[in-house]
Amino acid sequence: MELQFFEEAAKKYGLDLEAPGPVAEGSNLSNKSDSFSPNKVTQDYINLFDSFTAQPRGDASKTLLDGLILLWATEKVYLDSWTYAKRHASGDADGKGDLDGGALRREFIPNWTSDEFVAFVDECRECLDAYAATQVEDTEEVIAAGSLVLFKKVLVLEESFWPMV
Repeated sequence: MELQFFEEAAKKYGLDLEAPGPVAEGSNLSNKSDSFSPNKVTQDYINLFDSFTAQPRGDASKTLLDGLILLWATEKVYLDSWTYAKRHASGDADGKGDLDGGALRREFIPNWTSDEFVAFVDECRECLDAYAATQVEDTEEVIAAGSLVLFKKVLVLEESFWPMV
């Protein structure tokens, strides 16, 4: 569904989802890649999510709790990031003068700050909290420590990703 949203927005605003993007070299984002591929941060995110799969790269020690933490943390940081963007968007609400023709202001910000998305993030947290409360194998301290490690991984990835936008 989310991929379809990106594809529909790209078509509506004439955005090329496969266009080569900037390659980060320190703070220099002016270099262009020769072909379309995920940037390093996106690839790191892909690798993190792939580490939860049953595929050869998957880590069998990852638990359902770890997966719920990763899902909630990712969605929560996404919500917070788009909410920040919404609060700091300039007064030009239609965005027609923007390089993206207004896609950011008219599609992306409203999508990820909507009441429905807020409810989804809340539901993810509720599922996480409910499942965490059933865990009796580990102490609260052990669960909290593992949760913090995953949450920090998401924060590092998001911090690296957003300045590139």
